[in-house]
Amino acid sequence: MFLAVLSVGLALAVSLLGQVRPDARNVKLPDANSRFEFQAPATLDAWKLRRDALRQQILSAAGLYPLMPRGRVPVEVTRKRDQKEYRIWTLLVETLPGYFIGAELYLPPATMRGPYPVVLSPHGHWKQGRLTHREDYSVPSLAINLAAQGYLVLTWDMAGYGDAHQLPHDFITKSRQLWSFSPMGLQLWNSLRMVDYAESLPGADRRRIAVTGASGGGTQTFLLTAVDDRVRLSAPVNMISSNMQGGDPCEEAPGLRLGTNNVEIAAMMAPRRMLIVSASGDWTKNTPKDEYPRIQAVYKLYDGSAARVENRHFDAGHNYNKASREAVYAFFAKHLRPAAPAGETISFETIAERHREDLLEVPRQPLPARARDEAGIDQVWRQLLDPSSDKRLQRDRLRIALGVNPAGPVEGNTTGKLVQIVRVQRDEMVQALQSPGERGVAIVVHPQSAQEGMDSKEAETWRKAGYSVLALEPFHESKDRALHRRGDKWFASYNQYDAAIHVDDILTALRFSRGESSGKTILVGLGEAAVWCVFAAAVNPWPVDLRAPVERFAGTDEDFNRDFFAPGAQRAGGWAAALRLAKEERGR
Repeated sequence: MFLAVLSVGLALAVSLLGQVRPDARNVKLPDANSRFEFQAPATLDAWKLRRDALRQQILSAAGLYPLMPRGRVPVEVTRKRDQKEYRIWTLLVETLPGYFIGAELYLPPATMRGPYPVVLSPHGHWKQGRLTHREDYSVPSLAINLAAQGYLVLTWDMAGYGDAHQLPHDFITKSRQLWSFSPMGLQLWNSLRMVDYAESLPGADRRRIAVTGASGGGTQTFLLTAVDDRVRLSAPVNMISSNMQGGDPCEEAPGLRLGTNNVEIAAMMAPRRMLIVSASGDWTKNTPKDEYPRIQAVYKLYDGSAARVENRHFDAGHNYNKASREAVYAFFAKHLRPAAPAGETISFETIAERHREDLLEVPRQPLPARARDEAGIDQVWRQLLDPSSDKRLQRDRLRIALGVNPAGPVEGNTTGKLVQIVRVQRDEMVQALQSPGERGVAIVVHPQSAQEGMDSKEAETWRKAGYSVLALEPFHESKDRALHRRGDKWFASYNQYDAAIHVDDILTALRFSRGESSGKTILVGLGEAAVWCVFAAAVNPWPVDLRAPVERFAGTDEDFNRDFFAPGAQRAGGWAAALRLAKEERGR
């Protein structure tokens, strides 16, 4: 247990604490391959609250909370090709100022008349991306056959694939994590921009927009539908699993799956129609009896909506093959009513023959002169922020980015000078030493230990003034947690870093002290713990009398990386927002 690092002065506390369960954050360490047991809430109202909170969490992890008006999408049509059964336009799409991705718009034959339903088709991690054309997975086969049936179909590059080469697929750095700039966030932004573009297309029916993708494209599918209600139908293929969540740079981001998983995220599609396609030869092998019923339980909360989610299961490996595609064609045709019957009438061989020389690839050409390098794209992303000065929104942004919870029941257990505060719903524990007092509570946070906090001159000052002193024991990482953190590249997708845990523990102590005393609460931060206390005061729902002199922390990326590594903190307003909110007077 982490208590082994306590000072000798806490020997009694150690012997007592050895009798209780350890902090869950040192024991429960989920990762991309952990088993998750999603259970639908009991009521529709409870689900809607959960869904709304999850939407904020996903957008925050993506660096997109709150979503802003986006305007017209700059698109250049670089090439057009006509066939009897379909047409293809190759596109260069500017999703951020100076950042470009390649795309195709597949159109119905010129003899068909709109309005047309729209299908968005993000690709998975096959080597050739949107150009991949194999029997077990073919982006062109899916798109061409849908176009022949009467759909407008959009395919586009993942970051680092195809023509989207200004950034590598894995461009994660510590500073970019502070600003929530990740492949996952960029790709979710690109997906939103493709919906924007789809809505602007002549002949597109904005009421009939669908999305489908397999593997990593399946992840993009359910992340998009989780945050964008404009998508009315979805067909995620071979990705929704209770046992495997992702593990690729574009499927992970700090805070994305804190307390959640792909099954719950996919369920956010309810009550819109969804077809879940699964296969016996990959991590979706148990979908008919595991993930599908769990998602169906959410649909059942909406009266009469249980039939709006379906599952088709195939005896195959990881794929988006002809059988899987034909299941999707039939599902879309039933609900989107294209002009021609569903089915794959244009064969794999025909597509290969027609596009043997240039299988949908953008001709090699320089990007426009306004294209930016990595540093320039970083700058654009940092400027892509909501300018709102609303303090409630700013507080929410910081709270969600840190993944902390200033609400929820706590229980305290006092044995002599030792106090154990447990977050009932989260099985997490804060420990402290306490001295008596009648005027109120002074919460003292020392970065090393509760004993050093209790022995500090600041604690003595408040004791002499008649206050009870509650000296917190900071969270200490166990050896197992440290090994797990260092060995898991996606640790922060599923777990908080220590900086956020320190803030969470201070919030727990504030809730506990408010219930224990009707007097004033003082929050005292010592040394590097002063920064923890500023952030805690900033997101706490009631005003805090903060005494936290900060010495060397000025809010630069270097400061955060050294003293308070909290992914998303800079994106959520950083040090300036924390100071402003910590000093704000709020009504009780």
